[in-house]
Amino acid sequence: MRQQKQVAARDTLSKYARIASGFHFEGEVSLSQSVSSLLGSNEDLDVIAGVLLSCQNGDFSLLGRLSPILRRNDGYTVWTSCIHIVSYAGTWQDVKEFSSSISDIGNSDSEKHFQAVLFGNSNDRRAISELLSLYFETNYVDTLSQIRAYISYQLESANDILFDGIEDPDDEEQPPSIEDRELYAKLVRDRFDEVTSRLPRSETPLFEGSEYNVLGVADSLRQQIEAGSEPDERLFRTKMIFEAATGADCTRFYDDIGRFNRLAAMATVEEFLDRDDMRHFQPGQRYFFGHPIPL
Repeated sequence: MRQQKQVAARDTLSKYARIASGFHFEGEVSLSQSVSSLLGSNEDLDVIAGVLLSCQNGDFSLLGRLSPILRRNDGYTVWTSCIHIVSYAGTWQDVKEFSSSISDIGNSDSEKHFQAVLFGNSNDRRAISELLSLYFETNYVDTLSQIRAYISYQLESANDILFDGIEDPDDEEQPPSIEDRELYAKLVRDRFDEVTSRLPRSETPLFEGSEYNVLGVADSLRQQIEAGSEPDERLFRTKMIFEAATGADCTRFYDDIGRFNRLAAMATVEEFLDRDDMRHFQPGQRYFFGHPIPL
């Protein structure tokens, strides 16, 4: 019996592995599979799939079902999937509440890393101050680098000073001093003030130093693909924003062993830009699978 349960768990993990790096499933999982039956499953990944399918259909009311899962399941796929769904489909209140749930679980560098991912993916301007707070709280070098990347993705159109930081490049294994963190935070705040002074509304979300705009995201993604350079984390994150907002299936971007397929990626973006309904995406409005997310 135990062996049967282990096989079933592996099968479930395989079926949903893609939702740790995207928003589409392996094989036949769709709204024809009842959301209510998935939510009633004993498998956490089934429940996560049910919440995701509900969000894809424009019902975001089930996001609260994800917090209890983190408290009982520390699997990387589980945590990453939950955080991606909340950050890309949730309101700022959803993001803040989920961050509080993470803090209730623990306050280690591991939890701070996941909080950085949560805030960084939200495109909410209020995330910048939360990311800076985490920047002062953690000494884990990889998380510090991730925080700078998320700040850059919101405030810079390409990897620049906010992405690189002001750390000594010859001492990358050591966290920055408090003085260096203060200098970096001032750079971020100055850039934030400059960017937000040009935006029409106080709640306007951010993307690459401008107002968040799904068509702008698609255009940025197309330019990054066309550049011909080796795909990096910025391209992946732009892909995630594009996929979440539009519902476009971006699984063709990478093959089964993770190699980037430039032609397939470009075809996916061009198919979206050729859609008749793409003009319904309004500047300054976040979407999930084409459904507006309340600001």
